[in-house]
Amino acid sequence: EKRQVLSAVSGKYLDDKETAAEFARAVGTIGSDYDKGQALAALVNDHKLTADQLKVVLPAVAKMGSDHDKAEALLGIMKASTEAIAQPVFFEAVNGIKSDYDRARVLMAVLKTKDPSNAVLKLVVTSAAGISADYEKAQVLIAAAKVTKDDEIRKQLVEAARTIRSDYERGNALAAATK
Repeated sequence: EKRQVLSAVSGKYLDDKETAAEFARAVGTIGSDYDKGQALAALVNDHKLTADQLKVVLPAVAKMGSDHDKAEALLGIMKASTEAIAQPVFFEAVNGIKSDYDRARVLMAVLKTKDPSNAVLKLVVTSAAGISADYEKAQVLIAAAKVTKDDEIRKQLVEAARTIRSDYERGNALAAATK
């Protein structure tokens, strides 16, 4: 299988940027999202990806259809390379996750990284605003409120919190955003 071959070579031949980029492109041709995720996991477990490699790997993740597999791949990439969250295509992939639970899982992990920038926090809040489930949306917004002091982001948090239908969850999110 393609995944097995790519997983076997990921740790041996990918020190060269061009070879790593070709590896990522080859992974993108794997049909199964699970297998694609496993091949990407082999890559990120063996290497700290450069910004150039992330630009090739993240679009392959964004094209995955399974929300769970996409979330797992993004979490693995983040674990191996926290600078992945600074890539616009990272949030394109996150925003492509339709499952509220899986999107919230990834966003919560982003918020747990060491000192996320204001630019990243704005992307998190924007992505959280697209979550339909009140509980998941509120949890992400509350977590984001805990890590920001920026007034512009707090305004964005309030706007997103106002879209929560549940009085209880909206109240909690608004209280956190206005502290």
